[in-house]
Amino acid sequence: MEGKIAMKENTILSICIMVKDEEVNIVRCLESLKPLLAAVAAELIIVDTGSTDNTVNIVKRFTDKVYHHPWNNDFSAMRNITIGYATGEWILIIDADEELEKPEGVIAFLRLKHDQKLGGALLMVKNFAKDSDYVMLMSPRVFRRTPEFRYIGVVHNEPVTEGIFVDSGSFLNHYGYISTDKELMERKFERTGALLRAELAKNPANIYYRFQLANTYAMHGDKAEALREAQRAYYDHWQDDELLKKHIYVFGGILQFSNSNNKFDDEAIRIAKHGISLEEEYIDLYFYLAQIYAKRSEFAEASENYRRFLALADNFANLKVRLNVAINHYTLPYKKEAYYNLAAMEYKNGRYESAGELLEKVLQEDQVDEFYREKYGCYI
Repeated sequence: MEGKIAMKENTILSICIMVKDEEVNIVRCLESLKPLLAAVAAELIIVDTGSTDNTVNIVKRFTDKVYHHPWNNDFSAMRNITIGYATGEWILIIDADEELEKPEGVIAFLRLKHDQKLGGALLMVKNFAKDSDYVMLMSPRVFRRTPEFRYIGVVHNEPVTEGIFVDSGSFLNHYGYISTDKELMERKFERTGALLRAELAKNPANIYYRFQLANTYAMHGDKAEALREAQRAYYDHWQDDELLKKHIYVFGGILQFSNSNNKFDDEAIRIAKHGISLEEEYIDLYFYLAQIYAKRSEFAEASENYRRFLALADNFANLKVRLNVAINHYTLPYKKEAYYNLAAMEYKNGRYESAGELLEKVLQEDQVDEFYREKYGCYI
């Protein structure tokens, strides 16, 4: 959509979704949006990019603003088409395989008058890899609608926007990585991998696309390739701390992939310490570093890093790093493992009372897990 944006009077929020063959997910997504749609003057915009299943018939039950544009192998271009239909003051970006949780936060944000310096709101995204595991990431999802706001990047698109972003207090549950449809996941791997390799052929030093290729390999189970690409993303820029701080997630990826490849070497330790020097609250680095030291039987160093990890994890709600949109938090569900490993090391060193206290912490974490299993049907 080109030209001047026309504002629809009294529309506060435009919810923009692009879909293709999402009949399995879309009802859950749209049902979760009902409290938001009821609370504020909002419009629901859906752009279908070529569904062959029942997606279009389903979404027409929820909105009459359904548009059709053929898929063009460019995620940002398609996302920008959805934005082009928006008429509200604010835009919420959500995907069909996501679900809005605690909408009260977004509702409260939209009901307030905000200074023009405010660019939008962040939502905490819980990416579920399986029913008992998840990764947390703070993500900008509510944007002030301006002519400049758009997405860039053929794949793994990124928003281009201005202004300060605040925590809305709302969550998005993302279920896209749980799929048991192996054929579908294989098609996604081939599609995403091909797009990333094509972009890297144009610009081999693109740190973002190089790391996304590493992630694509990791999700496909290609552990060695994932580590290789993540390390390349790092070593292509290892002397540029300013750039690496913007892409701090590279450090977490290398440590995660080093552990999955049973690489417990000095190189991994050195890279972890480099990352910590750039972001001292990066929780995952402490956990993975502790795992590496434990595998090397360097128990004093392992204990120190497990304890630092636990101190940060226990205080996560108050950490500045929680608002860093460049960091996925993979290890927050692993507090129980950290307590258990600490207990084992304390026991081995003859500190039986301390070991017992740590095992009590393991039991407490079990009780927390059980509470959330009963409430939500999964670990949270």
